Amino acid sequence: LDTILGSQHNYNPIFKKSISNTYLGNLGSPYLSNIYRDRNVNEQFLPFSPYRNYMLKPEDIVFFNTTTPFTSVYYETGGPKGRAENLLRVLQTQNINPNLNVGVSYNLISSDGQYQNQKTKLYDFSFFFSYKKERYGLDFVLNQNSLNNEENGGLSEDTDLTDKSEDPENLEVRLDGAKSKLTNFNFFMNHSYGIGEEREVIQEKDTTYSYPINFIYNFKYESDSWRYKETIIDNSFYPHYYYDTKSTFDKVEYSNIRNTFQLVFNENKNKWIRLGARFGIISDLGKYNTRLAVKEISFHQTDTKIHNNQLLAGLFSSAGSSLNWNATGRYVFEGYKQNDFELKYELTKWIGKKDSIHHGVSV
Repeated sequence: LDTILGSQHNYNPIFKKSISNTYLGNLGSPYLSNIYRDRNVNEQFLPFSPYRNYMLKPEDIVFFNTTTPFTSVYYETGGPKGRAENLLRVLQTQNINPNLNVGVSYNLISSDGQYQNQKTKLYDFSFFFSYKKERYGLDFVLNQNSLNNEENGGLSEDTDLTDKSEDPENLEVRLDGAKSKLTNFNFFMNHSYGIGEEREVIQEKDTTYSYPINFIYNFKYESDSWRYKETIIDNSFYPHYYYDTKSTFDKVEYSNIRNTFQLVFNENKNKWIRLGARFGIISDLGKYNTRLAVKEISFHQTDTKIHNNQLLAGLFSSAGSSLNWNATGRYVFEGYKQNDFELKYELTKWIGKKDSIHHGVSV
C-alpha cells in the first residue's frame, strides 16, 4: 500500500476480480464474469455467488504490521439526483505492541440505478487482528455483510432499450414492490506453531523468518441468509401460484462450521528437501434451512444437516527466481460428498526481470 497506488480508476469491486463481467449496470447489482476461470463456483450458498466480490470473507483480509497508525479513506460519487452512485471505504489499523496488530474496515455502496426499482445498498464491517511472537501466531477475523436490492424483473418491453425519446427512469418495469436481502456473517481464527530451528528467508529482497515445519489449525464459522419479499404480485410475471396470491415471502439460510488441521513442511534449500509440502484433514458441518411443502396449501421451514470429512495434500515451490508452482489435491472420504475429489495445479512463470509488482503468466 505504501509503494503501489495503481488502478485508482478501477473502483468497481467486480472489475477488481475479473476484467470482463456481465451485470445490471449499477454498483451492488448481481453479476457474472465472462471469463469462466474467474467465476465463483465454490460457494456453498447459491444466492451468494452473484454478489461474492462485494462481500468480505477471511481470505480477502490483508493483515498489517505497522510502526505507526495507518488510516485510509476512499470516497467515490457520481450521477444526478435520483440516479447517484456512492462508494465509501474506510480502513484503520495500528500495532498495539510489536507483536499485536488490530484493524477495522467499513465499506458502503449506495446506488439508485438508471431504471425504476433498481436501488442497491450494501455495507460490510470487518474487525481483525494478528499476533505473532516467536513460534506462535494467531490471526482473527470477524466480518458482517449486508446487501439490500430492489427487484424490477427487467423492462416490460425489450424494445424500450432502443427508444431514445424516453429517459431510463420513466420506462415501465415488470415488478413493483419486490425486494431481496442477502446477509453474511463469518468468523475465522488461524493458529500456527513453528517446529525446528528458525531460519532467515529472503524473497523479493525482503527478509522474513520461518520454521522448517508449521502445525496449523484454523476454525471458520459462516452464516448466510437470503430473503425475498413482494407486496404486489404481477399476474403476467408469475403464471402459477402455489401458496399466496396476494404477496410473496421466501427465505433460505445456510450455516457452516469448518475445522482444518494441517502440517506444513516449508521449502528448504538443502539438497535433500527443496520442495514444500502440506498434509491435512478438513471437517465440515453444514445446515440448510429452506421452505418445503407439507401439504398442497401448507409450507414450513425445515433444517437439513450435512457433513463432509476430507483429506488434503499438496506440493509447492514459491521461492523460485523465475518459476513458482502449486499442486493440491482433496478427497472426501466420508459424508454427503463421499468419494468426491479435486485436483488443482497452478504455475507462474515470470518473463523478463522479476519486480515487486509480480507480473507473470499463470497456467
